[in-house]
Amino acid sequence: MAITASLSLLPRADGSATFKSGLTAVVASVSGPMEVKARDELPDKTFIEVIVRPAVGVGGTRERALESRLLAALSPLIILTHHPRTLLQINIQIVEAADHTDAIALLPVCINAATLALIDAGTPLKSVLVATTVLLDAEGQVVGEKVKGGSRHVLGFVRDGKCVFVESMGAFDEKAFGNAVQKGMSECALDAGDAMEVDGAETVGMVIRHAVEKKVGLDMRWRE
Repeated sequence: MAITASLSLLPRADGSATFKSGLTAVVASVSGPMEVKARDELPDKTFIEVIVRPAVGVGGTRERALESRLLAALSPLIILTHHPRTLLQINIQIVEAADHTDAIALLPVCINAATLALIDAGTPLKSVLVATTVLLDAEGQVVGEKVKGGSRHVLGFVRDGKCVFVESMGAFDEKAFGNAVQKGMSECALDAGDAMEVDGAETVGMVIRHAVEKKVGLDMRWRE
């Protein structure tokens, strides 16, 4: 599955990024810190707002559920006390998807795009969150595509390899989940020594690492 990522696409946003995995592509933008409505103002931390827009039509219940999951994944990543009484808005635009009704498939792509946009915006972060989907068959073994009787797991890892986000669907036991975590950890590793190519293709962690390194390289050109 081809994976690509890039930063700084939208000149009017404080930070922006695109992330594409297979047939699913998402553009994320970050605005803020900025003025917050009085009803949302928090005296000791930043108020986070996540907005998801579908590729076609108007957002509904599915998008609201996706916003809730993204907020749960991204809020612990951000150092909220740096800019109290302000708003940080994260906008997710779904550009294309193999199945627009499949939130499990959309979720890791949205997480990765949002993380990159937060990095691009210079938002103070505790770590970098990388997410992937792991598919298991009915016996709990990792497979390359969805199979009948299997399970799917969206797993998010921070830089030290700790799994901090899980969203699962299907039937599985503890051993099967362990297999999913091990696979997810290798897919999301950011350190070059831990990351391994799969069938000649870069992992999610490698793609995100290279996108950030490219961004840093461009930003540091003034030193030359």
